[in-house]
Amino acid sequence: MQRFFMGAACAAIALSTFTSASASGFQTSAYVAADLGRSDANFSRSDFGGFQATDSGGSTYVFTPSVDDKDVALAFLVGIQPHPNIALDVGYLDLGEASVTYQAAGTDVSAKGEIGVDGMTLGINLLAPSYRQVTLFARGGLFRWSSDTRVRIDGATLASDDDDGTDPFYGVGLLFGWDNLRFRAGVTRYEVEDTDIDVYGGGLQYRFPVGGA
Repeated sequence: MQRFFMGAACAAIALSTFTSASASGFQTSAYVAADLGRSDANFSRSDFGGFQATDSGGSTYVFTPSVDDKDVALAFLVGIQPHPNIALDVGYLDLGEASVTYQAAGTDVSAKGEIGVDGMTLGINLLAPSYRQVTLFARGGLFRWSSDTRVRIDGATLASDDDDGTDPFYGVGLLFGWDNLRFRAGVTRYEVEDTDIDVYGGGLQYRFPVGGA
């Protein structure tokens, strides 16, 4: 939490500094953006071991894991660009869900663990206008996340747990398009506790002027 507020304070100071030191002829603008992508939690079957269980009749079953670590990610951003090479934004991010399922061969018995992650982002973007309408950017910041973990047995929820924290994110991407409406594309890594979640995606960004030129 302390890192989150420290980052917010630094962003506010940077915003004030760059607003007053904008390049000649540059007009400060605000923007809104929406991204759609694929999240990848980078899990594998080797991260989860199998196990055996014996029923009341003395039959032994081997449970083996299957992993689904990819889902749809959604992001919504509101930002301001006070300098040709700097933009700051806050947003909401939903990374979707990842799950691991244990199934006993030859039976309908299954156990499934699911985790969903979402939260708020505070980011700074370093912009490098390049060829024609293309702008490259590097992005970093803090992700204030919360997670919801559930364990289901044959579809019924047996246990659940909530957690939260603040961790960094970083990525690269590009903007391309026209004066106010631009397309976005990029890849970003979010560090959620001890798990790295990569998001590949893109979306639309609309900007509008703020104040005078």
